[in-house]
Amino acid sequence: MKDLIKFLKDFISNKGLYVLSSLFISKIALFVSQIIVIRLLSKETFGSIVYFISIVAFFYPIVGGGTYQGLLRFGSILDEEKEKNDIAAYSFQEGFKYQHFITILFVITCYILTPNTPDFLLIVFLLSLRLYGAFLVNILQSHYRAINQNIIFSKINIIYNVFGLVITVLFTVLWGLTGYFISLATSALVVLVYFNKSIFLIKKPKFNSISKKEYWWFNFYASFALLISEFAFILDIQFANTYLSPSEIADYKTLILLPFNLWILPLIFIQTDFPKLSYHNNDKIFIKNYIFNYTKTFLFIGAIILLVSYVFKDELIPFVFGNKYHGGIAFFWLVATVVFSWFTKTIFTNLLAAIGKIKYNIFSGLLSVIVLSVSAYFLIPMYKVEGLVISTCLSIISSGLYSIFVFYYIYPKVVKHEEN
Repeated sequence: MKDLIKFLKDFISNKGLYVLSSLFISKIALFVSQIIVIRLLSKETFGSIVYFISIVAFFYPIVGGGTYQGLLRFGSILDEEKEKNDIAAYSFQEGFKYQHFITILFVITCYILTPNTPDFLLIVFLLSLRLYGAFLVNILQSHYRAINQNIIFSKINIIYNVFGLVITVLFTVLWGLTGYFISLATSALVVLVYFNKSIFLIKKPKFNSISKKEYWWFNFYASFALLISEFAFILDIQFANTYLSPSEIADYKTLILLPFNLWILPLIFIQTDFPKLSYHNNDKIFIKNYIFNYTKTFLFIGAIILLVSYVFKDELIPFVFGNKYHGGIAFFWLVATVVFSWFTKTIFTNLLAAIGKIKYNIFSGLLSVIVLSVSAYFLIPMYKVEGLVISTCLSIISSGLYSIFVFYYIYPKVVKHEEN
């Protein structure tokens, strides 16, 4: 009990309550905007744009060539303020250059996959701006997390998402689907107030404690791992496009929306403590205690969520999204799978990143894609939406089991290497 109390006290002293509040408010704002958009648009219209939104979400992890990933980890373990600022400037300047290439790749992908979409050029242009905005937000968040300015990180989160909610609702009401895409493109402009020119525009930034080769390899592994994980989420929509109607796709999207938002609960702790986990990455006692106390904290929360989701499995989806959508046992399966992943995939993929072994998360993502592909191929034709739900659950469970196995296999070797 003393360890658990200390764990929670450390979380609070690290401005964890600010982060918790900001992520909670941000997630609620994003979730409410999704609900409102779903209610404002017809079921068929929403189902038809889900694929488009999935494509842009697929590119989120690699915005800026993933430089925000290296900024967060290596900025966290650097001691000198000047080097922290220099790596922030380097990450922004190099990332902005790479973002041009990422945008071109995004446009080509959209042209290949959705060439006949009405207003194609306008939608692709607006979503391209969305990617630039995502890069800016990620760089700012990573920088302030790396220098332990969790209050500023929290403010960025709240302002960005609440502003996004307001303009999403306003623009969608005024201009329908086009207004929705305009809101996605412009919501990041509000965070420019936190853009410090004296840091991010440093000329010829230098950091000597970390090799650029190590920095770029980490960016590559981190981005590729997230890209593969995101591919699993775009792959399910691809299978849905093949086997399901737009109405059934909308049913699936509303089924996964509530369960997938539950990932925010453990991620609040992980995101708050990630700089500290990176700094103490070779401290075996610290990491062991963190896993133990994290597990105790979320076991009780998970049990309550499982009970509520089972009792109200038929009522929650219609209550939130309207009577045209339905829940059922498939909804509970998704919730149970996400809660299971809290104690496997969520914590151990982040720990692998904190100890510098993020490349193993690539294989976790590949496993989830393989499991999803094989199971979806056989199950969706027979069970439709429920078949896709089962495939998604199997995909998450398999990657979670892999992550926990790899961490406990590789971590003793990492600590032994550091000691030598």
